[in-house]
Amino acid sequence: GAIQGVSIPFCVVHALDDPLITWRAVAANEGFLHPSNLVQSGDGNTMILLTKSGGHVGWPTGMIPFLDKWRWMSELPLSYAAAVDKARRKANQN
Repeated sequence: GAIQGVSIPFCVVHALDDPLITWRAVAANEGFLHPSNLVQSGDGNTMILLTKSGGHVGWPTGMIPFLDKWRWMSELPLSYAAAVDKARRKANQN
């Protein structure tokens, strides 16, 4: 797989209850895509986040989803980018 060749920080987010695309598209119970094998491959640039729920349309939040919209999904890339930037700045200080 090409996943070990990723050279920049990359986050894959997938819901286990996605009715259209199985979580096994990004991980598996055995072989190369088993999480223990994936974490030992590449340069440590890939993060796989599997959530228990979220469906196929992006993790709506709250009791009335149209009020909060898809806040979690919208904020996740920003939080990830901020964390990557913080880690890089800290590494550059050392």
